[in-house]
Amino acid sequence: LPVLHVDAPLFDVIKELQDTKASILPTSARKIRQAKTLFDRYIDANSLVASMQNKKISEGPMRVTPQLFLYNIKAACLRSPQHIVLPEGAFMS
Repeated sequence: LPVLHVDAPLFDVIKELQDTKASILPTSARKIRQAKTLFDRYIDANSLVASMQNKKISEGPMRVTPQLFLYNIKAACLRSPQHIVLPEGAFMS
C-alpha cells in the first residue's frame, strides 16, 4: 500500500496501516471496481510511473517495507538452508 503524503506522524501512520485488514479477492467485483475508481479519481498514474522510473534510475535501489524485508530474508534462507551451531554460554570471570 503506497503512501505518498500524509499529515500525521510516521509512527502513527505505520501503526494504522499495520492494523488494517484488507482483502480483495479476485471474486470481489465490487471491491475491485471501487479500488479502480478511487485510483483513477485520486492518482495521476502517468506521473506516478514517471516518478518511479526516475527514482529507479537516479536513486539506486528502492525502499523495502518490513514485510518485504522479512519475506526476502525467509526466501534467501529457504534457498540456502544451513545448520548454525551457537556456542554454549561462556564462563564470566
